[in-house]
Amino acid sequence: MQTDRIGVNAVGLVFEKIGFAFREQPIEDYGIDAIIERRVSGKPSGELIGVQIKSGVSFFNEVKNNKVIYRGKLSHYNYWLNYSLPVILVLYNPETELCIYELIDQKKIEKTDRGWKIEIDCSNELEKSEIALTAICSRQSEYQTRLNTLAFSKGLMALAEQGELIAEIMEWVNKSSGRGEFILKKVDSDGNETLLSESAIFGFGLKSYEEVIQELFPWANIEVDALFYDVHGDKEFIEYSRNGRKIYPCENRAGEVDFYRLILSLNEVGKSFLTLNTFLNEGEMYHVRFDQ
Repeated sequence: MQTDRIGVNAVGLVFEKIGFAFREQPIEDYGIDAIIERRVSGKPSGELIGVQIKSGVSFFNEVKNNKVIYRGKLSHYNYWLNYSLPVILVLYNPETELCIYELIDQKKIEKTDRGWKIEIDCSNELEKSEIALTAICSRQSEYQTRLNTLAFSKGLMALAEQGELIAEIMEWVNKSSGRGEFILKKVDSDGNETLLSESAIFGFGLKSYEEVIQELFPWANIEVDALFYDVHGDKEFIEYSRNGRKIYPCENRAGEVDFYRLILSLNEVGKSFLTLNTFLNEGEMYHVRFDQ
C-alpha cells in the first residue's frame, strides 16, 4: 500500500508539471485511480482522461526490445475499453523513478490464455507526454467533456442525494501550482462523519479557489458550514476573507494554508443527471433511428 501511495503522489506531480490537473478518484472506482484534466491557459478545459497507476519494481520485470510487457485480467480489459473516458495505463518504478504510459486501445492489446497483455515502450515517458495526451483530449467534443465530467461524479451525487456531504479543503496560498488538499466526508442523520476520500489536487495555477471549487462540483449547491465556522473559525479572519464572497475560508494556518469547510447538496443539474442516469441504466425504449 505504501508503494501504491508513493506511485500515485509521484505520478500526480508529473501530470501537474506537464499541464494537467490531477484528481484522485474521490469514490473508489474499479480499475481507475485518477482523472486528469487538460489545462488551457491555466484554466481547466473539461477534457478528461482516466488513469490507472501501477507502482512497483515488479511491473518492470518482463522487458523485451526495450518494451515493458504488462499483463492484465479480462475484467479490467473489458472495463477500460468500455469506460466513458479514454484510459491510459501508467507504470511507475519507485527505485529508478521511471514513469511510462500507454493508451488502452484494442489495437495495442493482445489476448492471452490467462487474460491480455500490452507492450509499453520505455521511451513513452510520462514527462514527455504533453503533446500526445493533448491529442487524446482534442478528440472529445465540448458535449462529451461536460457529460464525462458529470458521469465521473455520479457516485458523489448519489451520496449527496442520500444525505449531507462535507468538503474540507486546504488551499496552499503561497504555491503557484494551485495545490490543494481535499477531504470528502459523508454525514449521517445523527451527525456522524465518515471519511470518503483524502487526496491532493494540483494544477489550478493562480485561479481563485472560489471559482475552482464551483467548477469541481458543477452538480452541487455549495455553502460554507456556518455552524462549524461559528464554533471553530477565526472570526477576524472570516470577516476579512468573506468580503462579499459566497465561498470563503474560516482560518489560515501558519500563513500558508487557507482552510474551508463546505456543505455540498444537489442542485438542479445534479438531480437531473441522476434521473437521466437511472433511465440509462434501467429505462426501456425502442432502438429506432429517425433520419432527418
